Amino acid sequence: MRERRRHMTDICHYCGIEYHPMPHYARVVDEMTEHICVCHGYLDIEGEGWVPTTTCRGRAEADGYRFRRDLTPTR
Repeated sequence: MRERRRHMTDICHYCGIEYHPMPHYARVVDEMTEHICVCHGYLDIEGEGWVPTTTCRGRAEADGYRFRRDLTPTR
């Protein structure tokens, strides 16, 4: 019998929310730095569109991290 693989979720470094795929951020200093997962903190509210709900993205950028599309998994 084949074992079913669980879908991995990413955890936001700042607020702890879980979903997949979550954007990955890394420090700009060097290529081999560790990366963190950071939620962009938007919620789709009917009638209002995408509304920001957390400041995690801003906090990551203030700490010297930048979004890395090449590290972010696709759906």
